[in-house]
Amino acid sequence: MKKAIRESNISFSFEKYCFKGKNEGISLLELIIVLAILSIVIFGVINITAGDSKETELLRAASLVQSDIRYTQNRSLTYSMRHRLAFNISSNFYKIQYEPELGIWNTLRKENIYGNVFLEQESTFNESRPLSFTVRGTASGAGTIWLSNKSSSSSYRIRITVTLGAGGTNIYEIIKY
Repeated sequence: MKKAIRESNISFSFEKYCFKGKNEGISLLELIIVLAILSIVIFGVINITAGDSKETELLRAASLVQSDIRYTQNRSLTYSMRHRLAFNISSNFYKIQYEPELGIWNTLRKENIYGNVFLEQESTFNESRPLSFTVRGTASGAGTIWLSNKSSSSSYRIRITVTLGAGGTNIYEIIKY
């Protein structure tokens, strides 16, 4: 015994409910308005993202400097040799060096600071006063390294602080000016 499937009397007229009898499509004015709204939204998203990239670029550079400070300290402990970071502010790079013999410094690695990030003159450590670590990993002195990211619209600065003793490093807040 087969059951009959009852057909529904519900019918849907696409033209009747969706276009209400208008089958011409969209007008040029409607298309221009939608494109204008989309371009405004896309422009806003690009500006927000570009603003964040300046801060991100600065944080990335500060993290690299901070990790190289710790790397240099660890090398001085591992190899029982004095190591140092010599910052060349005018050329925007620093060198990691070690002292195999008294007074002779060999360069292990040179690290350029790329992008729009620059070492600032206010930094305590520079070419004439490098950040040195003894064979026990003790920093030669406390001080700060200032990095900045300057553009025509805004500028950011960040401070890396080196403390005495174990040569601890901290990255402090980003200052927008």
